[in-house]
Amino acid sequence: MLQLFFGCFPNEISMKDSQTHYDHLAKVYDTLYPIRSNVVDFIVHRIKKLLQVGQFGKIVDLGCGTGLLLEQLGNHLPFPDLLVGVDQSKEMVLHAKDKGLQALCAPFEVVPLRFQSVQLAIFKESIHHANFPQLLEHLNYFMNPLGEVLVFYQNDWDIRPAPDTFKTWIDQARSKRAGSDFIIKQLESGGWMLKEHEHLKGELPIQPSFVELAIQHNALSYWAAFEQEERNTVLEEAKGFYANQEVFLYRDLEALVFKQVH
Repeated sequence: MLQLFFGCFPNEISMKDSQTHYDHLAKVYDTLYPIRSNVVDFIVHRIKKLLQVGQFGKIVDLGCGTGLLLEQLGNHLPFPDLLVGVDQSKEMVLHAKDKGLQALCAPFEVVPLRFQSVQLAIFKESIHHANFPQLLEHLNYFMNPLGEVLVFYQNDWDIRPAPDTFKTWIDQARSKRAGSDFIIKQLESGGWMLKEHEHLKGELPIQPSFVELAIQHNALSYWAAFEQEERNTVLEEAKGFYANQEVFLYRDLEALVFKQVH
């Protein structure tokens, strides 16, 4: 089963396949990818620090999905007009717009943002999809020189409790992780240096149905790591195990803050 889709190797998924996958996920995306409060708090803290430098630009969520993060940030900030989402999935963007959010449908490597207009670029478990040379060229165009790039990378995760039979699936998925070092090296090659690095850990209560839904939608699987028949086996195990008990999703997110070298 089980590696979160966000942990896959860079560029392994074609743009078309990725877009189709997320189009199908749009209706259940908010259920499958809840935003933890410590992530929102971390971003709000970064924004408040950036405000101290004076002039402020846009806050862009690159790979925004249905806009759940932007929606929560808007509840904490007095300038929702500066919040913009970008996603290549048309269905995701439609859901974001239905929430009254600003959202653009485009790959984040070529999104039409104005020169030096962005103060904070957020990649919440999305940057691994990037064509890095193309992304870096565009990033250096639209970022304010005093701005920051904030990357969240899922270092580890677990479902607790889990059947013993899940352990093999989880270990296989973890063994395929590329790790955050790849992302750090790529951004440093484009002049973006890592300035801060924190781990945001915690457990989030979830409904037992979350596990079944995630398996059905390939949202807790390494892309193409297992055949459909194998995922069906895991789904049957989950249906029996998770009936009528408390379930938690444990996550260890790395929060990486990059600033441009001048």
